[in-house]
Amino acid sequence: MRDRFTTIGIGPAGSFHADELTPEMRSAIEGGIADAWAEFDALKKDKIDTGQVGSADLFGTAQYLAGNYLYRMAGAVLGIYGNSKDEAIYPGSSSDSTGQPLTGADRYTYHFASGQLPPVNAFWSLTMYELPHSLLVANPMHRYLINSPMMSSLIKDPDGGITLYIQNESPRRRQGGQLATRAQGAVPGDPAAVLAETRCAERYLEGPATGQDLTAARRSTSSVAETTRSGWENWM
Repeated sequence: MRDRFTTIGIGPAGSFHADELTPEMRSAIEGGIADAWAEFDALKKDKIDTGQVGSADLFGTAQYLAGNYLYRMAGAVLGIYGNSKDEAIYPGSSSDSTGQPLTGADRYTYHFASGQLPPVNAFWSLTMYELPHSLLVANPMHRYLINSPMMSSLIKDPDGGITLYIQNESPRRRQGGQLATRAQGAVPGDPAAVLAETRCAERYLEGPATGQDLTAARRSTSSVAETTRSGWENWM
């Protein structure tokens, strides 16, 4: 692959200058880029969003990925610098249980049933990002994740489980378990999408976790959620 790139000047010592390309060469390169994005979109829709392909398939050494450049592209687009499955796993889903994408305009809960916290050797964390920038969400709580070291500050449900609230309003008494989103339209031109990423580090004790359905309180716009053994439910 690198040898092929060097033929058009792309490489450590390359001399690639887009503004110097002939119209034919520019058209060919732009066509190749468009083809790559089309393949990625198909992979995401058919394999990643349906759970057939996950982080364990997208991250690892060159030897592990064995020349699968589509998977390498997907890993870079969806979670660049992600760890291999031997270090961490990032189960995910791109929509709620009604088929709608997640958004900062809606209210969600992330529920762990009693005794069903992620079985990890190191830690788990739920981190919220804003799409399409993949940046942390500015919020008045200055809280950007909820993780296993914070367990002592979380209020347990009557059944002993833990419910985390992801929304732009205070869940009243349960602020210890809230990640504050930003309402849609709060920033001009910003889709206010939400990415809630669960990182389960240093191997699962029982193998990969099973993601559950996500349920929105209302219709959403654009986002991704990476989930572990439990899922999202309505917050009403």
